[in-house]
Amino acid sequence: MKKSFRSTVIMLCAMVLCLMVCTSGALAAQKTVSIDVEIKLEGTPLPSPAETYTVLMRADDASFPMPSGSSTGYYELKITGAGTAKFPVTTYDKVGVYTYTIQQVVGANAQCTYDQRIYDLTVTITNKLPNYDGFDAYVAFNEKSATEKPDKAEFINKYPIVTPTPTTPPSSGDGTITATGVTDSWPYYLAGAAVLVIIAFVMIMIMRRKEDETDGEKN
Repeated sequence: MKKSFRSTVIMLCAMVLCLMVCTSGALAAQKTVSIDVEIKLEGTPLPSPAETYTVLMRADDASFPMPSGSSTGYYELKITGAGTAKFPVTTYDKVGVYTYTIQQVVGANAQCTYDQRIYDLTVTITNKLPNYDGFDAYVAFNEKSATEKPDKAEFINKYPIVTPTPTTPPSSGDGTITATGVTDSWPYYLAGAAVLVIIAFVMIMIMRRKEDETDGEKN
């Protein structure tokens, strides 16, 4: 009886120890991955305040792991203005190949041409060699129009280039006379009037002298 009880206790202890080892191994065998996204902007002037852009990550299979905080099968990343951000980490606990699609959601600004490139994301989880004590992760992007493999999802949003129209500054109102290119002729008029006055004076003197001469002859 005692031997049977002892055997049962030993068996239970072995099972508990085995469960602890297995649980510990399962907890250790996890790999987290975070995906980079960059928004670039072209054009001038840029929106003020800065526009917020939405980048969507969608799993090709609803059973694939997704970033923490995801809705069923997709996650929306918000980026305000130009810059780089990361999707929240995705945790993998099984070896496998996981595929996703990343693209930008078209915004509401009619002046903006939103980049509609689609990225295929592949995350490959393998056992870590040589002892298989954990996982390794390999991340690969594929964008159809790219000649090289990108290392992140990049979107270039374009706004029109607006050239300011030059405006004529208003008059300062300080009494300054603006040159018109027309020369004033009043000095010539004044000189002509002076000449006429002199001529008239000379003629009057001549007429008076003739009158005096005439009166002398009569006397």
